[in-house]
Amino acid sequence: GRRTVWPLRIMRHLGCRIATDLTDPVTPYSDVAGAPLSGEALALLCDRLQADHGIDALLARRVRADGGLHLAFAERYAGSQIEPAVAPYIDLTAYADFDAYCSRFGKQTRRNRRQRRRRMEEECGDLTFEVAGGHERGDEIDTALTWKREWIAAYDLRSSIFDGGVNERLLREVCADPSMRVSTLSSGGRPVAIEIGSVCGDYYAAYIGAFDPRWARFSMGQEQMLRTIAWCFMQGFKRYDLLADADAYKLRWTDASVAVTDYCVALSPMGNAYSLIRRLAQSPARRRLNELPPSVRRSARRYGPMAAGLSAAGAALSLIAD
Repeated sequence: GRRTVWPLRIMRHLGCRIATDLTDPVTPYSDVAGAPLSGEALALLCDRLQADHGIDALLARRVRADGGLHLAFAERYAGSQIEPAVAPYIDLTAYADFDAYCSRFGKQTRRNRRQRRRRMEEECGDLTFEVAGGHERGDEIDTALTWKREWIAAYDLRSSIFDGGVNERLLREVCADPSMRVSTLSSGGRPVAIEIGSVCGDYYAAYIGAFDPRWARFSMGQEQMLRTIAWCFMQGFKRYDLLADADAYKLRWTDASVAVTDYCVALSPMGNAYSLIRRLAQSPARRRLNELPPSVRRSARRYGPMAAGLSAAGAALSLIAD
């Protein structure tokens, strides 16, 4: 018969034992290999996780509506949904070729791109583009990850991957796998923008994009994306997947999307509390915080926990008084 494989790991978080994807948070989606998982099989899995391993909650992040886990969660654990989102993508089959795709942008946008490209070549040298396997581009991978790390720090963002620990080491190993693709845009022989992606059947997933901040005014990250999309057309891919979440810059490039959902199935009273915390941690307020200017975010992160603590203490005193 057909088999289903879903690699999990057990981690401790906030005093709970949580089962989650083996490579979370490096993997962009939670999903299975092989046959889709049935609702009955998922319920049996949850029972065994709790009985045999003392698991408090099962956490599945970014479950795609077209993936092998969606129906199982929708059938049995729809109430365990933490937060819905979407993953935008370009439907490459909707266009005859790359030029047809580019025509969706206005004349002014296309003119601006040509002008920036010309100015970049005048200042730094001719632009060249190349796509190679991850195992062949170790230097470019290191450069891209450095640029990404510096960008995260400059905007005072938080990353569960760039943590200086095991997740970051795992990310580096994943990027170097032969199945990965490294798209490098160079000017005068020096990389100015790099994208690390993966071929997944008949579509391509853009995993990490980074650019040299010294040339940000020329928007070379956009030029690299354009050339990677052109390469996808030449390869005959059906989709250029920009992954969740639906950030504003992604929506400017894409014309379709697929729903994705985070699920946290509570398997114990402790799991119920953990699920509530996860739901609050992914609230709209947190997303709005990440949209604020870096200086404002720093102040919010410094004084926000203190305010939250005072609010929690006030709520506890109210319960005692009642």
